[in-house]
Amino acid sequence: MFRRCSATERSRYCAVTLRLQGIDLDRLDCRLREQQVNNRYDRRMVLETINFANHDLHAWGCNVFKWAVATIREGNASEAYRALTGISAIGDKLATFYLRDVVLVEGIEAQIRGADYCYFQPVDTWVEQVARSLWTLQRADLGRTLIVKRKLIEACLAAGVSPLLFNVGAWMVGANAYRLLLEML
Repeated sequence: MFRRCSATERSRYCAVTLRLQGIDLDRLDCRLREQQVNNRYDRRMVLETINFANHDLHAWGCNVFKWAVATIREGNASEAYRALTGISAIGDKLATFYLRDVVLVEGIEAQIRGADYCYFQPVDTWVEQVARSLWTLQRADLGRTLIVKRKLIEACLAAGVSPLLFNVGAWMVGANAYRLLLEML
């Protein structure tokens, strides 16, 4: 089982931690504006992410990946999801995309409880289109993320297919289908 960092391991991240602690967030906001990061939501996301790492991730050496792995392995996917979506401009799609990839990189899908699959299932137009062509998603379901997620997860599990790998494949097919079609013409 993944464990929190020991004191020795945390010391390896000391430089990162000190840099995070030493950041003046007001000055950083001004600096981001100077560098033409003009979208205030993007700036706010950067500031809140640094604040999250600085205040909530010390036990994991301020490492969001290690924190996510440990939280998922402990059966707290909903906690990881809520923490990420609590950061400005990180919504369902970004949080689930990140958590899905953490699970796939670490190979810990077997530790996901059925009800928690929704925290690892990013849904966008590409995933919806592929799912609609393969299953009986109703027209009324489109754009209703929770319903689409539930139907995708149920169909994948019933077919013995990884909902996470299906999601990656559906996105790849959907995102590249138009370009591939044009190349074939």
